[in-house]
Amino acid sequence: MSVPHLASDVVGLLDELGIGQADFLGFSLGGLTALEVGVRHPERVGRLVLAATHYRQDGYYEEVRDPEYASPRLPSRADFREMAEAYAAVAPDPGHFDAFMAKCGAAAHAPLPWTADDLRGLAAPTLLVLGDTDFLRVEHAAEMRDLIPDARLAVLPDTTHMALMKRTDLLLPMLEEFLR
Repeated sequence: MSVPHLASDVVGLLDELGIGQADFLGFSLGGLTALEVGVRHPERVGRLVLAATHYRQDGYYEEVRDPEYASPRLPSRADFREMAEAYAAVAPDPGHFDAFMAKCGAAAHAPLPWTADDLRGLAAPTLLVLGDTDFLRVEHAAEMRDLIPDARLAVLPDTTHMALMKRTDLLLPMLEEFLR
């Protein structure tokens, strides 16, 4: 599993479905995938929403990258239990959750292929969203906003990485306005 392979799969699905262009909302590893589609296949992207997405590995807080540090920014046991239950509800082999999570983690933490010039070249209107206590540094998201032409940045208050997409009270109005 890798970001370029995931993006290639997304483009292949669009081809299979006969969809020339789509708006993308990607969260975390999905955001990396959406960013890769935006950079490598700009003609396929109408609007781009990147939630909890970075373009360099130093976009993460150091404490998140240190496996020895029990950062409050990292998922809790309850978060992992919730993810495992959601996986078990739809996976053909629920026993592969740990292996699946390891592959996702490896893909998200692998070297990223983008440069500042890649972000400057994004043509799609872009909204960046993260929580104020997310894995990602707000300064990194602000740098991305400054690099991407006409990008917007929203930092949700009192919001961790795991809670970001559950903040529908804040997200839905922004998304409806941005994606309309």
